[in-house]
Order: sequence, then C-alpha cells, then structure tokens
Amino acid sequence: MAPPRASKLFMNLGLGGGFFHASSGSAGDTRTFSGGSVSGQLAIGGRLGSRRVAIGGMYLQDTVLGLSSKDERIDGDEPNLKDISFTFWALGFFTDVALQAEPGLHFQALLGVGSLWVTRARNNNVPSDPVGFVANAGVGYDFRVGRKLAVGALLRATYAPLDVTETGNTNGTTVAALIPALLLTATVR
Repeated sequence: MAPPRASKLFMNLGLGGGFFHASSGSAGDTRTFSGGSVSGQLAIGGRLGSRRVAIGGMYLQDTVLGLSSKDERIDGDEPNLKDISFTFWALGFFTDVALQAEPGLHFQALLGVGSLWVTRARNNNVPSDPVGFVANAGVGYDFRVGRKLAVGALLRATYAPLDVTETGNTNGTTVAALIPALLLTATVR
C-alpha cells in the first residue's frame, strides 16, 4: 500500500532547549552574555511542486534562563543583570526541504527580522531593544505517527547581528547573538 500523499498545508510546531550566547562592546572592551534557553517555533505555509519543499512564515522565540555576563575589561561599564531578563524573537520567511517523500531527513532555513527584548522586573529604565536581521538554519528528522502527522527532532542554530543605541554611545553597538537549540517537533504533513 502506498504512503498517503503529503498535504499542501505545512504546519510545524517545535519546543525544546538551547544555549544563548551574545557579545557586544568595542574592541578591547567586549562583553558576553550567556544562559540556557527555552526555545520554540511555529511555522505555517504550503508545499510546492513535488511537495518536498515547503515555504511560508515562521515565528521563533528563545526565553533566556540563568542569564550571566562577563566583561573583558573591568572599567565601570559592566552590565548589571539584577532583575534583567532577555527574550529573543524572530519573524520571517522559511523554507523546509525534505530529502524524501516519506517523513525523514529535512533541512530548514529562515531569513527575517528579530529583536532581543530586554526587560527589568522592578524598573522600566532599560536600554532600547536590539533589533536587526536574523538567519536560522536547521536539520531534522521526522517519523510518521498518523496519516498526516509526523513527530521528530530539529537541531537549529540562529544568528542575529542586532543593533542597539546604548546610553552615552551615539554611534550604536552591535549585539551578535548565536542560539543553538534542539527541539522536539510536530508537523502536519
């Protein structure tokens, strides 16, 4: 019996964990931020041609837990992370390319825009949120669990060079964020 033909609709939901790493500052005085992340994504789109290629829109979010920082030079401008939290988000266009008609190995990519939400629990006096372009790439493997449903895992990496204007710095600063994550996924096929 032949496997069911893939639907033209493509919906993918993923949830898992990752590692957040970002760096900013000027040469000789860089700082790094790091922490674990609760990572998720939602992709909705359609399949093209042979139905091995899907395109559409995707939303990514990574909530950073256990945020810490290190400053290359101790000179009074070290970040104070008390009551500060980071949440990274991105919205963009994605493509998902399956190597076979059956659920199995597939590659995913996203290009879009994103931001790092910086929130302070007790005071609204926080710098503006870094914003910029985002690129994401992933490789996954799915297993069929129903006629139109597959579950699997996706290893993804997100890179975002985000721009922010800090207090006292009119030129702005680039915050380069890198977030690898491993997600459990469910896909409507």
